[in-house]
Amino acid sequence: MSAYAIHTTLKHAFLIVCLSAAICVSDLNLAWAEDPETLTGVLEKHRLATFEDVGKYVDAHPDAQDISEAYFYLFRQGLLHDMEVRTLPFAESYLKRDDQNQALSGLAQRVRCMAMAQQGDFEAAYVVFESLLAQARPQEAESMLGVGFTLASKARGAGKVGISRDIYERLSAAFPFNQKISKMTQTGLLKHDLLGKPAPALDVPDMEGKQVDWQQYEGKVVLVDFWATWCGPCLEEMPNLKTLYKDLHDQGFEIIGINEDGDPEQVKEYLKSAGITWRQIMDESDELKLGERFEATLLPSTFLVDRKGTIVQFDLRGGEIRRQVEELLEKK
Repeated sequence: MSAYAIHTTLKHAFLIVCLSAAICVSDLNLAWAEDPETLTGVLEKHRLATFEDVGKYVDAHPDAQDISEAYFYLFRQGLLHDMEVRTLPFAESYLKRDDQNQALSGLAQRVRCMAMAQQGDFEAAYVVFESLLAQARPQEAESMLGVGFTLASKARGAGKVGISRDIYERLSAAFPFNQKISKMTQTGLLKHDLLGKPAPALDVPDMEGKQVDWQQYEGKVVLVDFWATWCGPCLEEMPNLKTLYKDLHDQGFEIIGINEDGDPEQVKEYLKSAGITWRQIMDESDELKLGERFEATLLPSTFLVDRKGTIVQFDLRGGEIRRQVEELLEKK
């Protein structure tokens, strides 16, 4: 593969990796590897085996002509499938090479950043993130947004709210002329102000006409999900939420969906076809919309509420939801 082809492939891969990171791709190796007797389980088993084989190839043939493609495969798999700790030795070995490619070096640094976060060293992970941000070009804004938001979410989950807030502020300052980045980071900073506080009042009827009140959820762990049928990432998350609800509802987990469509009949049709059974609210108050109370001005927006009714996380996606819900359920 030519240098130009590698550069082009990596350029597209950055976007794929970071969009996947932004929505926090489900932890496939945790969820699927346990049950190989399904198609997804079989595919996961082979994916992990291929990862191991490519890793052995890299170790055995450091001077191979296609070594860049091999490293690229490992870094991409690590970032896409929450395997950064497993990928870290390859990232470290690549960063010691004299023939580094700038794009591959960036991927290796991202692996290092996320691996440090998974190992609990958020201060070190933040230093790596700042280094990546300092080198980022304007056209890499959305790529860095994905990296930053993923790192910030992990930091909040570990109680490092200050680091999370710093990441949002640094992203905003790094791309001051990017309106999308500014909107997303400023909204995220407002959501930080909700952490550690009681969830905003609901005091509205659900789609069945029954009044919703937080007292009804006393002692429960609740995910508040702002969504719409026109929001692609919202719908992509629904299968994950259905599985989560099925697995954890009997343990005290609830979901409250807050829909922004404005068309109840369309929403009911979707809920029926998708088999979604948790409580739903249409956010159509003429006075103060629930989205404004929660600073949920962008979709998707999610908020995790603990057993005491306190907001402890926001904008979780994929496998990160399960991990943090299970941790809260263990706290009696």
